[in-house]
Amino acid sequence: MKTLLSSALRGFALLEVLIALLIGAIALLGLGTLQLKTLQAAYSSLDYTIATIDANNLVETLWSDLCTNKASAAVYTQTINSWKSSLPASITPTVPATYADNATITLTWQDSRLTDNNSLTLQAAFPGSICP
Repeated sequence: MKTLLSSALRGFALLEVLIALLIGAIALLGLGTLQLKTLQAAYSSLDYTIATIDANNLVETLWSDLCTNKASAAVYTQTINSWKSSLPASITPTVPATYADNATITLTWQDSRLTDNNSLTLQAAFPGSICP
């Protein structure tokens, strides 16, 4: 009787090892997927940060010579075109064609890794009463 019980349990340890390996492999695949999603989010965050800095640079550039940009459409257009030329090729800007005290600046970029929010919209409000 003892040999019959021992022979029935002989393959049980191997089965336990195989199940443990399967669970471990699934856990490692899950950790790999988590790492991949974390890297994708980090790259998307970098793009968002670059777009934020670029949009703020435009607002500061307009602010530094506000009265001239407000008074002259040619100066405003030159300021916008100069700013657009400094943008990375992956960013597409949308800015008002003419000066406005309340402007909406939108920057979009292509990121094939994440498609949920590849744009930044910045509302800029300039004071209208400081220019003579």
